[in-house]
Amino acid sequence: MALSCENFFPRFRGTVKEVAHIKRPRCGKCGKLIRIASHSKARMVVGVAEDYATTTAYYWCGNPGCSAFKRNSVHPENPYVPPDGAFDWEVIATVCVIRWSNHCTYEEIIAELVTRHSIGMCKDTVERFLKTYEIACEAKYRPKYITNIRNNGRIIVAINGIDPLKGERGIYGAHDALTGMPLGTKKMPNQKQETIAEFLRTTKARVERELGVPIAGIISDAHRSQRLAIEGVFPGVPHCLCHFHFYKLVLLAPMALDSHLLTMTRSKLRKIPDLRRFEDQRAVGKDVAGGFLGRIIDALLALSDWARRPKDPAFTGLEMFRRVEGILGVLGAAVTKLDAGVAAIPGEKVVRRLAARLEVLVGEGQGPAAELARIKDSLAALKCILSDLEVSAKTGLRRLRSLRDKLRKARLRPQCGAVEREFAEALMQFVGTKGELLFNYKLVEGAPKTNNDQELKIKQLKHFLRRVIGHAAASSFLLNHGERLIFVNPKESVSGILEILKSVDYGEVQKRIAAERNPRDRMPLLMHRPDEWNLFLKETSLLFEVAEQRTTIIL
Repeated sequence: MALSCENFFPRFRGTVKEVAHIKRPRCGKCGKLIRIASHSKARMVVGVAEDYATTTAYYWCGNPGCSAFKRNSVHPENPYVPPDGAFDWEVIATVCVIRWSNHCTYEEIIAELVTRHSIGMCKDTVERFLKTYEIACEAKYRPKYITNIRNNGRIIVAINGIDPLKGERGIYGAHDALTGMPLGTKKMPNQKQETIAEFLRTTKARVERELGVPIAGIISDAHRSQRLAIEGVFPGVPHCLCHFHFYKLVLLAPMALDSHLLTMTRSKLRKIPDLRRFEDQRAVGKDVAGGFLGRIIDALLALSDWARRPKDPAFTGLEMFRRVEGILGVLGAAVTKLDAGVAAIPGEKVVRRLAARLEVLVGEGQGPAAELARIKDSLAALKCILSDLEVSAKTGLRRLRSLRDKLRKARLRPQCGAVEREFAEALMQFVGTKGELLFNYKLVEGAPKTNNDQELKIKQLKHFLRRVIGHAAASSFLLNHGERLIFVNPKESVSGILEILKSVDYGEVQKRIAAERNPRDRMPLLMHRPDEWNLFLKETSLLFEVAEQRTTIIL
């Protein structure tokens, strides 16, 4: 190999791989085995383990009596590298593994390739490889989705409004609730009815054109403009409202109160001097509290660090407050025995101080906790009504209205708190205007009660993207790649990634990537290129002269 190649490919060790058929193919004219006529020039390739060269064998028919004699040479496809590529498939697969398994940024991928494999690569190449894999995953898995949809013979369109980045314009997404197949996403300039209707018409046309199955139902949020747009684009199709968004809407005030109770309780616990002192002592290896007092302190310290988690109950603050009440009950019983002289324990003063502190804490939170407890009882009744699959939609709506009437009366009682009243009014308004839509899922076989599947996937992608490219870029990236990213399995093995990459039409992938690039306006580029700017002015003047000549001839 030439010295120049060795300079450009420092890991080249003289390895040359021949691209040839394992068994010689036969001529399509005479049927005899064809033979190797020549080899291509060696082409350098960057691999994971080393740089190497590939040379392709060209075949033609060697039968003098055949019409194809020494004509129309053929050659096998290169199994090592994509067409016109400088990096082989294994390098591309390695980039994908680093991205999806290790959640690395472009810069981190580049650094990882240099550190582990001594491979240099620019950001544009990394992005092209990742797009190639996304499109390959979509090409592999989308047909399976379509087959399942057609086997179902229908589709349930789930529509969701998502805010990838606070303060930025939102995204509308649509997917099939039965299979999870994405049907489209669009960045919305506003939340007006006509803007949403335009997105829905595009989704509807795509379903009719690509899938050819009827739309059996729609599931969406409860926004007024969204509901009116759905009624206009999908007349006569059952419209189901998402139960999750319903709960989220009517529980806005109670959840805020619960969050306040949680914060207040945790803050009060952290300010107890005895807890802080024992925590500091344990930090330096001392543990002076054991037995009864040690268990109390351990429990209170754990509660002081309790944070809300995604799968926690709706009223986490109330649950935490009840646990503090339970500890106060135990301490109160202990203090009673100490006062009666029937018991004596080490750390008696600490027990009394803790009981006094918790008594003040519980006294301050008793009112909000009682209010949340009453709301929780109503919420349990509400959940029972909405989750009962045995009754008809008509019966479910009647039971919901009965609960509404009960809450209407309860909000007029003197003991009803402001948040409890706000919860009742939100529920009354929702049930009065769109309550029946909560039960339309019963009219469509297999319809879910929530449209959160896509939102959950989008949120997972958003968190992934925020980690690897930052908050500001995540929204834009999600818009451009969101539909394809749905098909990517982050846990795919290297062999699986290689299989997906090699199965795709690489030429079509490159065309699609080129078509997706944002067209660059020439004018900003010319601002920093004086020679090209002068040429632009000259060409523009010539165009004017040509136009003037044509006008003169016409006159």
